[in-house]
Amino acid sequence: MSLQRRHAMAALLANRADDLLVVPGLGSTTWDLAAVGDDPRNFYSWGAMGGAAMIGLGLALAQPTSPPVVPPAILVASFRFNSRTFFALSP
Repeated sequence: MSLQRRHAMAALLANRADDLLVVPGLGSTTWDLAAVGDDPRNFYSWGAMGGAAMIGLGLALAQPTSPPVVPPAILVASFRFNSRTFFALSP
């Protein structure tokens, strides 16, 4: 049995809070999120390698009451490139 990513994404967002911002990572998660339905609270990125973490940081700083959800793998992958910025701003 394999994981059906689009079904998983739909299940995760089924009872989405009004203030939940989602920043998907590269490729497949972006398409999976879009397949659930476009939403102004989705912040898509294509080929941005590390951009999702920085988009999430910008959203967290701009709207501290609506923290974004960024996939953990994206944070780990981009952390080594963006760690100085994260530590300096520490949202």
